[in-house]
Amino acid sequence: TVKGILGDIKDAFTEKLDAVKEFVSGVVEKINSTISRIRTVLWVFGGVLLLISLILLNNTIRISIYSKRYIINTQKLVGATKWFIMRPFLGSALWQGVLAGVVAAALFALVCWRLGEAMPEFGTLTAPSTAAVIMAAMVVGGVVISLLFTTFAVNKFVNMKTNKIHLY
Repeated sequence: TVKGILGDIKDAFTEKLDAVKEFVSGVVEKINSTISRIRTVLWVFGGVLLLISLILLNNTIRISIYSKRYIINTQKLVGATKWFIMRPFLGSALWQGVLAGVVAAALFALVCWRLGEAMPEFGTLTAPSTAAVIMAAMVVGGVVISLLFTTFAVNKFVNMKTNKIHLY
């Protein structure tokens, strides 16, 4: 009868639909695990790049201060205090950190703007308030990193004995 045939078709369709659901769920699980692995690799890669950039930045600042070690030593010999010697270096580091942070924030804003034009769905991810917080963090991070590395580098030569300055 017609009802029997329709029932058979419905059962066959239900079986096929269940098989498709099972296949799709397996594929989705594989995709999720692959994306998870890719995300982990990207985080590790980003961390390594961050570490390398911080090491390069630290070495650049140390070399800059190293080139002025004789000026620091001369100031110590005439009786300058530690903070009197460090103040110009820290002031310069402050302005360089602000400049670096502003440039990084401007580049970030440009990338967000261009990606927002190319992919409108990306615009929802970069709300103006979130972007502003990220850009402010870039400026603050630039200042903190610059001041921190400069403080360590200048401190090394300020605390160094006069007879050791030529050996370093």
